[in-house]
Amino acid sequence: MKFSEELGFEVPEGWEVKNLSNLSKDMFYGVTAKSTENAKGFKFLRTTDINNFKVNWDKLLDCKITE
Repeated sequence: MKFSEELGFEVPEGWEVKNLSNLSKDMFYGVTAKSTENAKGFKFLRTTDINNFKVNWDKLLDCKITE
């Protein structure tokens, strides 16, 4: 782990800090897999998790991805 001055917390070694606008063309509400607090899957970023241009990491839910 290394401390990110830009974020104010640690991120894994090798990770880069990027703006969401550089990672996605559009962000919108839509149909998605069901998210839960106990799924132990991938973190699920919802538009409601972003406030004042910051992600509320403590509120992210998990989403189990199936094929």
